[in-house]
Amino acid sequence: MAGTYRAEISWREKTSKCAEIATALRSWHYVRFEVRDESDNGGDFYRFTPDLGIHRASIDGAGSILINENQITAALDKSFDEEALRAALESALGTKWELELEPLRAVDMNERSHLQAI
Repeated sequence: MAGTYRAEISWREKTSKCAEIATALRSWHYVRFEVRDESDNGGDFYRFTPDLGIHRASIDGAGSILINENQITAALDKSFDEEALRAALESALGTKWELELEPLRAVDMNERSHLQAI
């Protein structure tokens, strides 16, 4: 995306700061981001885009998104056909965020000179 920059930061902390970091970044409405709190037992995953807002999901130790019983029950309660059920489950999984953020993750750092803003 013209005029944008990409950054990646890793940190280690005994207590999770994931929600605090996502909240702080969300206040900058033009920033797109992902924040993961990862451990062997799982953690949290926050994603944000200006158009979609924020999405929070629980993840397992492998980084896969977990959908809990309440989310499934809510999807079933609000869905009257297959299309509505599919949309509700895609929302729980954050599919729209995944599609919007994937091109930003896939940047080959060897090609970054072509991507720098003018």
